[in-house]
Amino acid sequence: MSERLAIAGSGAIACGLAAVAATQGHVTVFARSEGSCDKADAKVRALCERMGANVNGNVLVSRDPTVLADATFVVEAVIEDPRAKADVFARLREHLDDDAVLATTTSSLPIGELAQASGRPERFVGLHVFNPVPKMELIELAFPDAASGPPARERGPCARRWARPRSRSRTRRGSSSTGCCSRSCSRPCG
Repeated sequence: MSERLAIAGSGAIACGLAAVAATQGHVTVFARSEGSCDKADAKVRALCERMGANVNGNVLVSRDPTVLADATFVVEAVIEDPRAKADVFARLREHLDDDAVLATTTSSLPIGELAQASGRPERFVGLHVFNPVPKMELIELAFPDAASGPPARERGPCARRWARPRSRSRTRRGSSSTGCCSRSCSRPCG
């Protein structure tokens, strides 16, 4: 399956993820206001320019949630507040296909609780990235107990879009590591 990526948020992490993803293909950024759209668009383009990347129209920034209708992998990247994240998840639910994977960029909130708040815990992943995203190579994935089957689909976009070659990514359920999901890693994950 070829994932169609989207980012819900317009801050530093969201823009960093969008910029790195745009170097590999199309990415949609969903922002909450016209002002946020303008700032996010400028930030993503500036980051791409600093990376020496020509994104050739690979970035769509919009405040219209209908742009998410064809997204298959959506990363929520808003403030570290459970209520704010739950509000975003509720808004996303109205516009995403049932098979879409939902990720959160939390670094401190319980993944299981966020997965339940998402309304799709079986297709949920915690995506812990480090700032500034274009410069930091580590990505940690955390899966709630409710996640269904092996997390291969969730790892795919991370390894292809956000992990740069030679980066190391960790995957875990709870606190037990299940391997790395980097493109340069020869070990199987899971």
